[in-house]
Amino acid sequence: MRYAKAYLFAEISFGEFSHQLLNEGISQIHTENPENLINVNETEYLAHLEKQFTPEPIVLHIDKMLMDTEEQMVSADRFPVYQFGGMRGASIKRQAFTFHIPLTGTAHLTGRRPSSGTKRKAGKNNR
Repeated sequence: MRYAKAYLFAEISFGEFSHQLLNEGISQIHTENPENLINVNETEYLAHLEKQFTPEPIVLHIDKMLMDTEEQMVSADRFPVYQFGGMRGASIKRQAFTFHIPLTGTAHLTGRRPSSGTKRKAGKNNR
């Protein structure tokens, strides 16, 4: 039996997310009244855009985590064959745990996976 890989925080890559933010910023500039852009201080306007479109890092507050537990019907196909081999397609009642972890920062980042180009190994010589 083959299983599809499931990733937490994997709706789109961070690269795609940052391109979306960039496009939103460019759209905002294009929709501004040209008269206002002429009269605005360029440095202040760029600082305003940067603040508006820069995501805040996520901070997980593990110390304030809560947990719920309940019994749910789970497909027998999600368990190893040796455990429930003859029960293909059946459901089994199991204890399910849900962890609620509060966070601060840009909540939209929770659905983003790291861009493949940003991964680096730790060490002396990163070449």
